[in-house]
Formats: sequence, C-alpha cells, structure tokens
Amino acid sequence: MLEAARETGLPLAVRGGGHSIAGLGTVDDGIVLDLGGLRDVRVDPQTQQVTVAPGALSADVDAATVPHRLAVPLGTVSRPGIAGQTLGGGVGWLIRRAGLALDRLISAEVITADGKRLVASATEHPDLFWGLRGGGGNFGVVTSFTFQAVELPDPVLGVSLYTASPTGAGHWSPSSGGRGTCLTSSPRS
Repeated sequence: MLEAARETGLPLAVRGGGHSIAGLGTVDDGIVLDLGGLRDVRVDPQTQQVTVAPGALSADVDAATVPHRLAVPLGTVSRPGIAGQTLGGGVGWLIRRAGLALDRLISAEVITADGKRLVASATEHPDLFWGLRGGGGNFGVVTSFTFQAVELPDPVLGVSLYTASPTGAGHWSPSSGGRGTCLTSSPRS
C-alpha cells in the first residue's frame, strides 16, 4: 500500500480504530490504509508488557489485561482506537497513577515511507520513537505497539442509578446547597 501511494503520488491516510475527530483516517482522492481489522492483543503477565495491533480499541486492551489485573492508560471510553490515542498522547483515567498512554509505550514497529521495517524504542531509532510519542503520526505506519502495563488497584465499587417516573420523565439535576447531585423524577420544563 505504501509503495502504491509512493508510485502514484496519491495521498495516503492510515485508519486504525477509526475514531479520529480530525478525520485523519480518511482522505479525498487518495488511498486509505484501513488497519481496523488488526485487533490482536497479547499480554505477558510476567513482564507486564502488552503488545497491541494498530486497529485495536481500548476495549480490546482492557478485555485482555483486566484478567491479569493489569491496565494500560488509554482514553476515557472504550471505543476509540489505541493507535490514535497513543500517537496523540493518550489522556485517560489512569493519568495520575500511570501517566499518558505515550508514557507507557516501550516500542513500536513501524514501516517507514521508504518501506523499511523498524523497531522504534528508547534504544533503537530513538529519534523516531520520540516523534511517535505524541507527534500524531506522519512518521510511518505503526504495525504494533508494546506497552508497559501497570497493576490495577484493589477493586472499588461504584453505582449509578437512574429511575424514571411512569411517564419516563426522570432525569438528573443539581441538588440544592452544592451537596452533589440528586435524582429527581419531575418532568422537565
């Protein structure tokens, strides 16, 4: 695909999880390399390393890591792809404890525009690794991400309740006096 784009001069867009708000996974009058079907996630519980294909979603990573009581700090919802999150920084629920997704990235396998297959890490092609971590792309096509996972904390139980009146008019509203939120079942005006 890269060779076809290079030979034809057509612009190339790479689509990972397909959740790019900026539309970076598509292009007019060009070629889209859709990696969305590549969603494999491998967990090594001993090293706590997680290797992820470029089309995987946060939900795929969570499903593979949680049974080992591990997590990779990816986003705040389960549907976005890990590629864009990682290459764009990766702000998530675990940011205070584990940093950004890019902080947990150990290495990335990359195919460069000239067709070279490289491993970028702190010790191999460190300039490319630096650019990938938050640079948003345009350095090549990442075909694999390897993260250092963190151990999950002890479970915490949280509950959200929503009830509706028989007419279905229930909704959340602020409580009086700044005491948090309360559930009301009055009709909306």
